[in-house]
Amino acid sequence: MAKLEQKDAVMPHGYGWKYTALQEKTFLEQAKKGNSKTTIYAVSEPSEIGEFGVDAAVALDAKNYLSAGDSFWGHLLTSAEIYVNAIKRKIKDKNTPVINAGGARTTSMEDRKLVKEAKRRGWKKVATVAVGDHYDRALLVANKINRKKGVRRRDIEIEVFRAEEVLSIPQIHGNGDEGERIAAEYRRKFEQIQESQPYIELKRHEEKAIFIEKWHLTRIADLTSKIFRPRVMSQ
Repeated sequence: MAKLEQKDAVMPHGYGWKYTALQEKTFLEQAKKGNSKTTIYAVSEPSEIGEFGVDAAVALDAKNYLSAGDSFWGHLLTSAEIYVNAIKRKIKDKNTPVINAGGARTTSMEDRKLVKEAKRRGWKKVATVAVGDHYDRALLVANKINRKKGVRRRDIEIEVFRAEEVLSIPQIHGNGDEGERIAAEYRRKFEQIQESQPYIELKRHEEKAIFIEKWHLTRIADLTSKIFRPRVMSQ
């Protein structure tokens, strides 16, 4: 398979936190007893689904990375902060820019932050990474934004990747048996993720949320997200 075209920027969608806010605070207090220099980043991390999306984003080897997201349910860091940190940990070239694009509460708000940065920085080919059942809705959102005059005028296009498909490509992990082995591991990991309770909740959420895009209720959903936030996206 030919090498994927390198994107100007890639943004993995956010899928919440690994631990609850209370767990984060408890774990941080315990960790600081052993090492006073320990920071919140030691215990505030993306969920397993989110880490899978980050892995796929990093595998795409973009020129830039970014994340957008707010804080919910008392978490000490915003979603953007923990995903930016996760990307920084995993990228091979530590000189690659990783940008905190600011607050966002929904998929469409994340995409609009991506486009805002693209306009400001002169990016054309940008992409998001969605996991599993979220992909269909993420694609609808991206396509709507791609059709906007201000986006088309600047030749900006958002492409949406399925994390599980990206990570299943042996060539993306290297040549030969090693690439095949890593791809097979990721395929097994995605099968396990699909059986987890958080993923089952995500699937149920997406079955309902897809109608937000089909009935063109995106902006209403963005506004109501200030009050209503599905716990599927945050512990």
